[in-house]
Amino acid sequence: MASINFGPFDKNWFKKPPNPFPAINLLSVAESLNPFKPQTGTPLKFASITSSIKPQPEPENPPEEPGRYKKMLEKYFWESENLPDYRHTPEVERILQDDPVFEHKPNPDPIEVEENEKWWKEFRASPVVEFLTRAEEIADKINEMELKENATPYRSEDKKMWQAVPNVIGLDGRPMPRKAIKTKKESDDKFWDFARQFFFGLWGFRQRPYPPGRPIDVAQAIGYKKLEKRYYDFIMRSGGFYYKDRLGRTRGPMELIQLKTAWGGGIIDKHTFIWGEDMDEWHQLA
Repeated sequence: MASINFGPFDKNWFKKPPNPFPAINLLSVAESLNPFKPQTGTPLKFASITSSIKPQPEPENPPEEPGRYKKMLEKYFWESENLPDYRHTPEVERILQDDPVFEHKPNPDPIEVEENEKWWKEFRASPVVEFLTRAEEIADKINEMELKENATPYRSEDKKMWQAVPNVIGLDGRPMPRKAIKTKKESDDKFWDFARQFFFGLWGFRQRPYPPGRPIDVAQAIGYKKLEKRYYDFIMRSGGFYYKDRLGRTRGPMELIQLKTAWGGGIIDKHTFIWGEDMDEWHQLA
């Protein structure tokens, strides 16, 4: 029986292909799936007979180095993130330890030491220096007496809190005494002065600019414990904030935004004492 040829150019339709598919080697497949056999060579990808992934060749042209301005920008960012701390460097320590008036010599001669001792002896024997030294001692004693005199507030139950609040350091380096109310008449005057100012301001009456130096210390007259228990809202002032400047003087009254502006300008810091709304005593910003 003759076969029908449907292929072009007189070729058999069922002709054997020139490159037949290779037969699957079941032994190699079983060995590759064996988990206990150590792997040799590069492992093949999942579900692949041969690895078709080739390692990418390195680019012929390496990446270009950053330019001048890019290097400057990267250096700026690095310096911003890694700012050096010069507070404890040897140069700063030396500057802090140096005396602004007298020169320090590490290895002085015996003659220089003798001349120095003679000069100091004559300096301390001067009447002016003796007078100034005695004046400083008297000022320290007076300051100590004032602190001791004002160590107890008007209300005995507030003594512990009164002594826990630190005194503001004055311009001369001594702690400024916080005025304590002594008599009942002084306490009543403080209370009614504050009451007149509070209610007149509340009702819209014109009032004299009182006090000129600091707010009325009505909290001490009423008592801090009593204010905390019952009448804490009585001492609240609307829109009135005060702060102690570096000379120890009171600045105010002012709005809260002015305190924020002073903080941004560096006029006040976390060690500044303020007195404002809903506060019954000076307190630090920190």
